[in-house]
Amino acid sequence: MIDAAQEKVVGEIPLEGKPEFAVADGRGSVFDNLEDKGQILKINAGTLAIAARWNLPQGSGPSGLAIDAAHHRLFIGCRNQP
Repeated sequence: MIDAAQEKVVGEIPLEGKPEFAVADGRGSVFDNLEDKGQILKINAGTLAIAARWNLPQGSGPSGLAIDAAHHRLFIGCRNQP
């Protein structure tokens, strides 16, 4: 994690996979997709801990992520592999 105001690294979070995109909800959480694991992570930006981990259907290949923070919805772009 990087503190943009201070322009320095403030911590590292072991994600156990290959992160693709990250989006912040403006309420202290960051969401990231792990392409190789087919998972979405919810990260607590204050504690630098993974708060939740959701599995996507096998073969989903999440490769894009966007958020509608006003309505609390994540949009996940996937590359399904046969």
